[in-house]
Amino acid sequence: MLRWLLYGLLPAIAAVLVFVGVGGPRLAALGLAAGIAVPFGLLTAWPAWPWEIDLQAGTALSWLFWCVAFAGVLGTLHDLRWLPKMLTIPLEAALVVMLPWVLSAPLRPRWSFERGLLYLSVAWLGLVVVWWTLRRASETRPGMLVPAAGVLCLSGDLWLVLSRDHDLSWQLLAAGIAALATAMLVSTWKRPFQLGSGATLVIVLLHGGMLLACRVYAGFPPGALLLALLAPVPLWVSSHRNFDDSRRTGACIGLGLSAAMLGVACGVL
Repeated sequence: MLRWLLYGLLPAIAAVLVFVGVGGPRLAALGLAAGIAVPFGLLTAWPAWPWEIDLQAGTALSWLFWCVAFAGVLGTLHDLRWLPKMLTIPLEAALVVMLPWVLSAPLRPRWSFERGLLYLSVAWLGLVVVWWTLRRASETRPGMLVPAAGVLCLSGDLWLVLSRDHDLSWQLLAAGIAALATAMLVSTWKRPFQLGSGATLVIVLLHGGMLLACRVYAGFPPGALLLALLAPVPLWVSSHRNFDDSRRTGACIGLGLSAAMLGVACGVL
């Protein structure tokens, strides 16, 4: 635990304080990505470069590390308005679609074409829906909604990992929660706070990537993981026009439904 505090918690908090505290929400994506990637390298080992990782033998966390890092850079370029939206959205979508493909590489040789197509289609559809839901929520309901949902979902992921006594880099999830919670605390004195679509992409990849890794590399039940993956989807309620005059009510309903889905997922597991 002391090792995680020194090499996991403190670097995650420091990364967010440096990027978000100094650069504001425009650097939130880079701060979150650094707050996840740096503890990973310190606690385990720095992964090989992407072109050096064998798709069949490469570990899930190596690919997840680089996907989160790429998302941080891509998100920051978008939030700084150095990259046009018409180019950002296809690149973000490509990164979201690539994640299930690279994480499932060790299992694909054992799948039939039909089975592989079914598994990947479910993963792609679920991850894209979650990404688009959170992205839209960050644009239509700026403020604390998406960060709160991110902390909630990552906490649920952490509970799932720990409930099966499987050491699937719980440190990575814990570092992500600490980084996101720090960004929320920073927002109490650095206002206005808005988590941009770039930081939202980092949250989606960590959330979806860890759940996919649990299935591919630890054999977790698919039903519970799919329910946990889709937990952020109820946030679309908060962006519905019926709640334009009562945004807090819509946010509470969305977060409550997400928490319920996570609770059911943990119960099923």
